[in-house]
Amino acid sequence: MHKKFSISLPFTILFLLVWFLAWSVLTGSWPLIRSDGEWKTITHLEYGFSLDYPTKWHAKTYGEHGFKGEDEIKLAITRSYRDIFEIGVHYQAMPQPTLKDAINWGNSRIDDSIARLRGLDKPANYQ
Repeated sequence: MHKKFSISLPFTILFLLVWFLAWSVLTGSWPLIRSDGEWKTITHLEYGFSLDYPTKWHAKTYGEHGFKGEDEIKLAITRSYRDIFEIGVHYQAMPQPTLKDAINWGNSRIDDSIARLRGLDKPANYQ
């Protein structure tokens, strides 16, 4: 004999509401009450810098060991927790660097990013 399993309508609505709220928080869609004109400041005491960013975005600082194994990433700001677009602050140790050294390092990072995007058959969004 088979048992019938029935779910009540209020339970179904509550279940869907909880999942919707969890999804909206994880994707950065919640809370919706923050306006575009509000800004926060994040300060990284270990590396001595501060940066303003929109309150709708998410910011996270990283210490000596960096972000997920990438030692040089010290700050990541994203539009949502699962978003691909990111603003990052990277650290590179250089004894007495010149402005040309910093430019070359930055350009090599951009070139590497473009090469990775092209290797994935995706068009680069910057040149």
